Amino acid sequence: MTIANPRKRAQVQRSSVLLLAAALVSTQVIGGLANVSTRAFVGAGAEVMIPGIIVNEKTDRYLIGVAGPSLSGSLLNFLADPALQVINQQTGAVVAESDNWQMGPSASELAALNIALHPNEPAVVVDLSPGSYTVIVTGAGGSTGVAVAGVYEINAFWNGAPSGITPGTWRSAFGKGRVCFNVSADGTSLTAENSVCDSGRSLDIDVDGACDIEIELTQNIPINNNEFSYDGGNEQAKGTFTSNTAANGTALDTDEGVCSTSWSAGPAN
Repeated sequence: MTIANPRKRAQVQRSSVLLLAAALVSTQVIGGLANVSTRAFVGAGAEVMIPGIIVNEKTDRYLIGVAGPSLSGSLLNFLADPALQVINQQTGAVVAESDNWQMGPSASELAALNIALHPNEPAVVVDLSPGSYTVIVTGAGGSTGVAVAGVYEINAFWNGAPSGITPGTWRSAFGKGRVCFNVSADGTSLTAENSVCDSGRSLDIDVDGACDIEIELTQNIPINNNEFSYDGGNEQAKGTFTSNTAANGTALDTDEGVCSTSWSAGPAN
């Protein structure tokens, strides 16, 4: 993945050093970050900031954000109220947009990633497939000022070391369903040991609806590369840890037709 603007193009570098400083991400984030950022003056009309993103090889999940008010400690002419749009250059479609990050659809995932943004700053978490994208950065009401736009690969947001995943019970409740699983003390598997999920299970998924999903497991399920999966034929489940305190996944049951659901979860305590 690369990022470009009319003045420069930079290849993403993998580093434990935070390139966008503390303006966009707090120091609680673990190393292994892959990101690029650019700082520029955001004008009005044709003078807005328009960095470009080129995603290579495969679809991945990215955090895209803009720091403005967070720069107040080092700049006088910072952009006070930035907004962003992510545009697919091939189709012209708006892939994602944000004004104030806490009011957007990515708010809970951004909070779980320990984002240290000002309430007036925009940020989104979005899946981008290979291709070219434009990030348009503007100021509310045509306002102007200096801003920093950054793009982060979520899967590189933390190092994924076993000790990085929060151990213990994780839960999710949504509509007519629930997910509960228990992460081992060393973070290498889902385990029934010391689990407080129903009946002490390692993984428990229960969804009621037009058809039901019911996955009740007590065996250990390995966590590899921040992911776990279970394939029981008619019952399947997958999960990905996107940070040490956030996970999402899917579940499938074909016993009574094809029933599927997606979920997100975090530590219960």
